[in-house]
Amino acid sequence: MTPELNALNQVAKKLKVSPKKLYMLINFESRFNPFAKNPKSSARGLLQFIDQTSIDLGYKNSLDLINKHPSVISQLKTPVYNYLSKYKPFKNSNDLFLTVLYPKARKWSIYRKFPDIVPFYNPGIYRPIDYIKKIYKFNNMKYVSPLLYLTIASLLLSTLSRIRKHGKKKTF
Repeated sequence: MTPELNALNQVAKKLKVSPKKLYMLINFESRFNPFAKNPKSSARGLLQFIDQTSIDLGYKNSLDLINKHPSVISQLKTPVYNYLSKYKPFKNSNDLFLTVLYPKARKWSIYRKFPDIVPFYNPGIYRPIDYIKKIYKFNNMKYVSPLLYLTIASLLLSTLSRIRKHGKKKTF
């Protein structure tokens, strides 16, 4: 295991999130390039920290954050961990993902429309579901709605209930 993956696993464990989901998120946001920069905004680094978020974390701006943490490991262990830990616990991967793009959306329906500023800086992302699906697609995975899992579970329980009822009937 590389030192970077080891650091990612350590941070994921401390945050109580899936290392795979944290990997997917960072891979989507920056391709694990600690110097990644959004050409339309001040967003930089593994999680695309904007100036205001960097200031909230104790840096002068996003460039200062990158200069003080120029490696994947340094960013993972300090600004990535410190930022995400402010939002613990995470209910699910959608909750983790939305914490990076637009934390307020963690409490929204995944179909609610973002303010116009979000798609301006993030083309093609109009609703939380758009962002979530882009993360999965970028990582060559298919997004499956949690509602599908609930529907399948409900059908299975219903079927088991019917089987039990018919199994108890006496036939002559």
